[in-house]
Amino acid sequence: MTEEDTKNAEIEEKNENLSEEDALKEEIRRFSAVVSDPSLRAHGMVYTSLAKLLERVSQVPAPFVKGLVKMSVTSSIRLYGQPKSFQHVARLLEVLSKRDYQSTLKSLLSTIQSSLPCVSNLSESKSQAQIPTMKWLLTVLSKGNPQDLEENASDICGTLGIISYWMAGSEKSWKIFQKKFSRIQKPLEPIIASKIAEKPDLSLITVVGSSSDVFRSVYVDQITKQFLLGKLRPPQFLVDRATKFVEFLEEKPDFSENLLPNIKKGLLRSPEVAIFGIQGIVEHLKFPLDSCAQDILKSTVSQIQNADSAIREAAIAIAVALTRKSGLPVIQKTLNTLFDQFSAAKAPEVKISIMEGIGRVAGVVELKEDVDKLADEVIGKTAKADKEAHDGIIESQWNAAVEWSVRLSKPTAALTTAFKEASKLQPAVKYIGYRALADILERRSKTSLPDGIDVKPLLQELETGPKGELSSIGLALLILRTTKKGSIEHTKAWSRASHAEALLKEKPLSLTKWQEAVAWAKLVETVILDRPCVDKSAAPSYSTPALKSLSLLLFWPHWKVRQQASRSLLAILEVEKALFAEALADLIFSDTATGGIDQLLRRVPGCPTQDTWQVPGEWYVPTLKLLLTPKEPELDKLAIHTLLLASIQRLVEVDGSVWLRWVHEHRESKTWQASEVFRETAIGRVLQCSDRGVRNTALITLVALHDERLRTDLWKHVESNLKQLEVKDYGRVTETEMSIYKCPEGQLYNTRVLDFDEAAGIKGQKGASIQDQLAEIQLIRELAEKRRKEGKLSAKQKQVMDKELAAEKETRDVLKTLFETAEAKLDEARAMVMADSAGAFARSELLFDYCMPLTRSLLVAEQAARLFLAYRDACFEHSDDYLGIFLLNMSFFTKKDGLFLVFEG
Repeated sequence: MTEEDTKNAEIEEKNENLSEEDALKEEIRRFSAVVSDPSLRAHGMVYTSLAKLLERVSQVPAPFVKGLVKMSVTSSIRLYGQPKSFQHVARLLEVLSKRDYQSTLKSLLSTIQSSLPCVSNLSESKSQAQIPTMKWLLTVLSKGNPQDLEENASDICGTLGIISYWMAGSEKSWKIFQKKFSRIQKPLEPIIASKIAEKPDLSLITVVGSSSDVFRSVYVDQITKQFLLGKLRPPQFLVDRATKFVEFLEEKPDFSENLLPNIKKGLLRSPEVAIFGIQGIVEHLKFPLDSCAQDILKSTVSQIQNADSAIREAAIAIAVALTRKSGLPVIQKTLNTLFDQFSAAKAPEVKISIMEGIGRVAGVVELKEDVDKLADEVIGKTAKADKEAHDGIIESQWNAAVEWSVRLSKPTAALTTAFKEASKLQPAVKYIGYRALADILERRSKTSLPDGIDVKPLLQELETGPKGELSSIGLALLILRTTKKGSIEHTKAWSRASHAEALLKEKPLSLTKWQEAVAWAKLVETVILDRPCVDKSAAPSYSTPALKSLSLLLFWPHWKVRQQASRSLLAILEVEKALFAEALADLIFSDTATGGIDQLLRRVPGCPTQDTWQVPGEWYVPTLKLLLTPKEPELDKLAIHTLLLASIQRLVEVDGSVWLRWVHEHRESKTWQASEVFRETAIGRVLQCSDRGVRNTALITLVALHDERLRTDLWKHVESNLKQLEVKDYGRVTETEMSIYKCPEGQLYNTRVLDFDEAAGIKGQKGASIQDQLAEIQLIRELAEKRRKEGKLSAKQKQVMDKELAAEKETRDVLKTLFETAEAKLDEARAMVMADSAGAFARSELLFDYCMPLTRSLLVAEQAARLFLAYRDACFEHSDDYLGIFLLNMSFFTKKDGLFLVFEG
C-alpha cells in the first residue's frame, strides 16, 4: 500500500465518526487548502479522497458542486502543468456530473468564461496548455440530455466560442479540437445554430463547418467586421483558422453580393488591416474570380512594394491566389502586373519577394490550355543574363524559371535560350544558373540537353575553370546527367568532379549556400554511382573527396541539405551495399574524432559561429541508422566498422543502443560472434582506438552482446597486455628519478654538479712566484663567483651541464616509456573492469598481482589506484543507504615504506 493510500485510509476512518454533511464539509475544507498547491503528490491525495467520498454520500448540495468545479478548474487553468493533475480533475468532474449534472455544467461553463479571456497575443504554448480544459468541456457536454443542453444553450455557445478561440492558437490544438468536437457535433449543432447570432464567433463557426444559411450569414457578417473593416489587425492564427470556412460560401449571394463589396471597401479604408483577411478569403474560395480579379488586383497592387514584409507578402499572396482558378487573361494580367512591380522596385528584398510570387503562380495555376505559351514567356523574362549583380535577385529569377519550366509539355525556344544565357552570367553568380539548369532537367526527368545546345563548351568551362568554384557543382551535375556513361565527355566530367578537393577548403565552404549544398549532395550521389569501372573483379574504390563531401553534407546545418544527403546515401547503399557503408563509417568516425567535421562546418553559412560548436548527437543517430540499412547475409564487417561510430559520446547520449538493436535484429549475428576472425578484428579495433571514451563505450557494447566467447577473448587480450608489465621495474623508480622525470626538457635538475672550484687542480707555472700563482687562483675564483651571480656559466660548467642533461634525458626517456606503457595497459584494464564487473570479479589475480603492487610505484601509483577503484566499484555497488561510505571515498598516496589508505569520509 502506498503512502497516499495509507493517508486516505486514515482520513476515511476519521470521517466514519462524522455525519455525511460534516464529513463532506471537512473533506472540502482539506481540498480547498491544497487545491492551489502545485504539488502533484498533494493533488493525488485530496482529489482521490474527495472523489471517493462524493461517490459514497447520499446527496451533494448544489453549492458544494459549483464550488468544487470552480476551485478545481480555475486552479488547473492557472497553476497545473502535470498530466496526472489533469487526470485527477477529469475524475472529479466525472463524479460531480454523475451526482448533479446541471450544477456541474453551469459552473464549468461560467468558470471557463471567466478564466479564459480572448487575448490577442495568444501563443502556441498557452493554447496547448488548455487542451485538457477543452476535453473536460466536451466530455461533460457529451453526457448531457437534450433538455439540459437546451436550457444552457446560450452559455454553451459562448463557452465553445472561447474554447475554439484558444484552440485556434495552435495547429496541434486545433486538430485535436476538431477531432473531439466532431464526435459530439450532431446534438450540439442545432443548439449552436439557434444562438450563434446572439454570440457570434468565427472560430466556432469554422469548427462546426456547416453550409447552412444561418452559419454562412453570421460568418459573412463577422468576417466583415473583424477582418475587413476592423481598426486593428486581427491575430494571424485566427485569420488562418477562420478563413477555412470560406470554402462553404456560395458565389451568389455570399461572395459577390455580400463579401466582395466589403473587400473593396476594406482596401480603400484600411488596406494594411484588411489585406490579411482578404488573403485568407481568396486562397480558400472554391470558384473562379475572373469577374472581380482585376478589381481586387488593382486595389492591392499598391501594397506589393510596402516596406512592411508581412503586408507585402500578403499582397503578393493575393495576386498568386487570384490566378488559381482564373482564365488566361487574368493570369497574364496578374503576371504582367508583378513583372511591372519587379522592374519598378528598388529594394532587393522587394524584388526577391515579387519574383518568388511569380514562381509560385506556376504551382497554383489550374489552367490546362495555353500553358506552354504562358510558361515560355515567363522563362524568357526570368532566365536571362541581366546586369543585375545581387545574388538573391538572380537566384529568385532562375528559381521562377525552374518552376515554370516544369509546366512545359515540351521544350520551347525560351528554354533553349536559358541554357545559352546561363554561361553569360557574371562569374560571381554563374553557379546559380547552372544549378537551375540541372534542377530543370531533374524535375522534367530529362537526360539530354535541348536541341541546339552542345556539351563541349560546358565541358571546356568545367575543365578550365578554377578549382573550388561553386559553379563547378551545377555544371558537373548538368554534364553527368546529359552524357552517356562511358563516353569521353562523361569520363572527363566525372574525373573533374571526383577530384574536387578544393570545395572542401574553408573559403569555398563559407560561400556555399544550402541550395548549392543540396545540388552538391546530388552530385556526390552521381559521382559514386556513375564511376567508371575498369576491373569488375576488383574491390570497388570510392573517391575520397566524394566520401568526405558526403560526410559533411550529412551533418550540414540546414535541414534540407541533411534530408537530400540522407536520400543520396540511401540511393547509394541500395547499389553499393555494405562496402560503401563501411568506408563512409570509417571516414565519419575518424573525422569526428579529430574534430575535422566540426571545424569545417563552423565555416558554413547559417552555422553557429562559436568555436566550441559541435554537430549535435541527434544528427548522428539517423546517419548511423542509414549506414546500417544494407540487407545482406554477411554483415559482420559492417558491424565491425560501425561499432566505433556508434560509440561516439554525443551519439550515445541521444541513443546508445542503435548498434546493439541492429545486431540483435539479425539472425546471422550469432554466426558472426562464433567466428574467431570477427572477434579478433572487433577486439583489435576497439582496444587500439585512440579515443578512450569511444573505446570504453565500445567495450561496454561488446560485453552487452552477452556472448561468452567474445567476453573471454576480450579478457585474454587485457590480461595478456597487463602481464607484459615488469612490476619490479616500476618498484625500483626512485624519488630522484621521478624529480628528473617531472623536470621540463632542457632544464637541469641536478644543479649541484655545477658547484665546484674551478681553480682546483691548476698546476703551477715555471718561473712564476708563489704569490703570482695565488693571485691567479684568487682571480679565477672571483670571476667564477661573478658569473654565478650573473647567471652565466663558464666553459667548464657548460661542459659539465651538457653531460648531465644528456644523462637526465636518458633517464627521462626511460621513465616516459615505462609510464606510457603502463598507463595504456592499466587504463585498458580499468575500462574492461568497468564494462564487465562479473568478469573482473572472477579475475582477482589482476588486482593482487599487478594493480596492488603497482600502487607502490612512484611512477604509476595514480593509474594503478584508478584500476583499484574500478575493482572497488565492481565489487561494492553503490547503494542508497551509503553503507560503503569509507570504501567509496578512498584515495591513495605512496611513500617509500609502502601503500597508505586515506579515508576522506
